[in-house]
Amino acid sequence: MNAKVELEAPLSASAHELVMNRILNAPPARVFSLWQDRAHVARWWTPTGENGGPGDSTILDFDFRVGGLFRVAFKSPRSGDDMIIRCVYREIVPNEKLVFSFEWEKGMDMPIDMQVTVQFTPHGEKQTLLTFRHNGMPSESMCADHEKGWAAVFDNLARAVDALKA
Repeated sequence: MNAKVELEAPLSASAHELVMNRILNAPPARVFSLWQDRAHVARWWTPTGENGGPGDSTILDFDFRVGGLFRVAFKSPRSGDDMIIRCVYREIVPNEKLVFSFEWEKGMDMPIDMQVTVQFTPHGEKQTLLTFRHNGMPSESMCADHEKGWAAVFDNLARAVDALKA
């Protein structure tokens, strides 16, 4: 499963990048497992719901392999509009790294293909430093909007990691 697909076109030099780091309370293999299993992903890849916990999302496609398609649908927490994100896995290094395209298929008028890189680095004996990079965004305001969304998703991921230990 250690494979890589090269980008079809380089990302624009004028594009913006969002970088986020999170410490999660499990080793990299356990955190990575939450990204490669459809049932787990459905529980945490969602915006925040009305109660402050995970909202509702539907996994439309999930093919966890290089070249595989991942699509997720959910309601925007702000507008209530239907949203669909489309991703294609470009690189998978088990327990270490994921790279995938990121495109708004529905809900946002953004026909640009962005890229996400997630690195899973051991942090101490039993934690993971999750380093997240989302690049290719055309503006700082888009970065700020995506930062809010990803922060909610990573809050959900942290809860999912903690639930695995219970």
